[in-house]
Amino acid sequence: MQDVIRAEIDVLRKEADAGVQAYYASKTIHDMIRDDDALHSQLNTNGYFWATALYGLQCVFFLSLRKFFDLGGRSHRFDKLIALCEEHVTVFSRESLARRREKDFKTCDELKSCVAKAFVPERGYFQQFQAQVSAELDRLKYRDVYRAVGDKIIAHNEIVRHPKIDNLFADTDMKDAEAILLLMQRIATGFWSLWTNGYTPDLSATRFPLSELVAGDARNALSARKQMEGRNIGGPL
Repeated sequence: MQDVIRAEIDVLRKEADAGVQAYYASKTIHDMIRDDDALHSQLNTNGYFWATALYGLQCVFFLSLRKFFDLGGRSHRFDKLIALCEEHVTVFSRESLARRREKDFKTCDELKSCVAKAFVPERGYFQQFQAQVSAELDRLKYRDVYRAVGDKIIAHNEIVRHPKIDNLFADTDMKDAEAILLLMQRIATGFWSLWTNGYTPDLSATRFPLSELVAGDARNALSARKQMEGRNIGGPL
C-alpha cells in the first residue's frame, strides 16, 4: 500500500505542476503581446501556430484542475488519495517513516532525530483536511465555474450556445485561478513533505517558485523570438 500511496502523491504533484506551467506560460505570452506591439507583430508571422499553442495551454490548465479534483471512479485524484490515506493511516507512523528514510541518513541517531519530530496523523485527520480543501474550493468558485468549463467545453465539448460559453469564461477570474493553482501546489507539496519528512501539510504557504520559473522561461523565449525576422505566413492571434 505504501507504493500505491506514493504513486498517487506523485500523480498529484505532476498534475499541479502541469497546471502551473500551462497557466503561467499562457499568461506571460498574453501579457507580453498585449504590451509589445512589435512582439505581437512578430508572433503573427506564425499566428496559427501561436494560436494553437495558446489553446493547448488553456486546455492543459483546465484539464489539470479537473483531473486533480475529479470525482470519477478510475481517475488519480485528490479525494482518492484522501481515502487511501484515511484507510491506511498507519503508513504515516514514525516506524513507517523510519523504514522509508533509513537509507538517507548516515547514522541511526540522525534518523531517530528526524523521525522523533515527525507529525503522525490520527484517523480522521485526512477527512478534516479534505473538508478544509472543499471549503476553499467553494470560496474560489471551482465547482461552479472552473470545473464547469473543464467539463462542458474543454473535456467533452458539449454543444452549447456561444453566449453560454462566453458566460462561463466570463465568470473565471485570474485571482481565483491562481489561488486554485496555489492550493493544488500546497496539497501536492504538503503530502510529499508528510510522506518524506513527516511534516504537517500546510495550506497556508504563500508562494512556490515554479510559476516564476515558467514565466521567466516564457519571457526569455519570446524575447529571443522577437530578435528573429519572420515572414507573414500565418493568420492573426
